[in-house]
Amino acid sequence: MDTIGLIILTAFINIVVTSIVSNMIFLRYQKKIENSFATLLFEHQTKFVRNYEKSVETLEMLNKKYVIFSDTLNNLISKQVLLTDKEGEDLANKLNDFWNYFRANRLFLPENYIDAIWKIHDKAIKIVSLSYLFVRITPVEINLISKSPLIHLITQHFELPDDWFDLKEPKLIQEKLLLMLNEESLALEKLYRLIAEVKQQNS
Repeated sequence: MDTIGLIILTAFINIVVTSIVSNMIFLRYQKKIENSFATLLFEHQTKFVRNYEKSVETLEMLNKKYVIFSDTLNNLISKQVLLTDKEGEDLANKLNDFWNYFRANRLFLPENYIDAIWKIHDKAIKIVSLSYLFVRITPVEINLISKSPLIHLITQHFELPDDWFDLKEPKLIQEKLLLMLNEESLALEKLYRLIAEVKQQNS
């Protein structure tokens, strides 16, 4: 074989060997990428499922804690008597239990759920304050309040309609407070049902 032929043969062999080695390296690297991607995908899916389950668990527990608070306040309002210091402290502890659990687990909840629960808690505080102020109100006192120049400030502070105190019987105040309390319970229950339904659809 002449020199030119030998050079061509050597070059061809080098090209073939280089191509084979390159393909082996590429396939090996591609396999690593695929494995890494599969691992990342699995970790992401596992993390998503874990966080999702924690979201459902958090809302379930928040709902239970709010029901305990709501039932306690419901009973106190229905009695139409002033709260004792012990009753007030017990009520505050139950609402604080709800709030502290929410603060400790809010990172598992979507942003819109956090905002909604924040509003539910704020509303609960207002309902408690209204209960302290008006749970034993008399018809005479209702009449005085409805004619007071401060009525607008009161309704504005508690985010109530201007005619909220336009009542003829004191029991209607209690009924409105119980209705407000029930609305917040249903709002929290709705949040739980929404996220629980998504879980059922994905299972």
